[in-house]
Amino acid sequence: MSVCKKILWIAGKSCRYCFSAVLVLVLINVIPGMMEIAVNIVNRRVINELVVGRGTGEAGAVFAGLLLAYVSLRLVRNAWGFLDALGYNYARLDIGMFFNKILMQISSRIPQEMFYQSDFMERYTFAANSVDKIGFFLYAVARIFVGNIWSVAGTILLFGLYEPRLVPYMAVMGIVTVLIQLHIAKKQYELDKKQIREQRFHDYYKNC
Repeated sequence: MSVCKKILWIAGKSCRYCFSAVLVLVLINVIPGMMEIAVNIVNRRVINELVVGRGTGEAGAVFAGLLLAYVSLRLVRNAWGFLDALGYNYARLDIGMFFNKILMQISSRIPQEMFYQSDFMERYTFAANSVDKIGFFLYAVARIFVGNIWSVAGTILLFGLYEPRLVPYMAVMGIVTVLIQLHIAKKQYELDKKQIREQRFHDYYKNC
């Protein structure tokens, strides 16, 4: 099975059986970008309403509503670190539990003597260790293809409003960021696979 097919298989199983966890991963990557856009738009509207209020000598209900919305958005953004960690841990544990069940079902059908073969145990250990990283993997995918896109789109929108000449620069920076994160993810996968033998020796002698 190719890497792309493996990714699609993992994503498909996760969306089908852990839909709430995947939805949380998407939301915790989408909401920060949306909040940045909303904060800047509301901030601009507040300033405009304040200028109008100074001209008329009174601040209307629109100004009060915008100010309340701005303060609420700032409070949510300041607490986002906790909300992000809460959502990520829920999704990671839910997805990890599901794929661990699949691994246990597969393990129950494997002949016992296979677990005494070094080559098989290296592949099995790599698979077992990778199961616990599926939640982080899906989080990283959501961050690359959802979170970064929203952040770049929001930044381009803001520059389009205030400094249009910087829009092409931000588009290039967004593409470069995605490519760098894909390269880092690939290197992490290769390193994890390469260090399985050393990790097994480490665990064995540590437990002696």
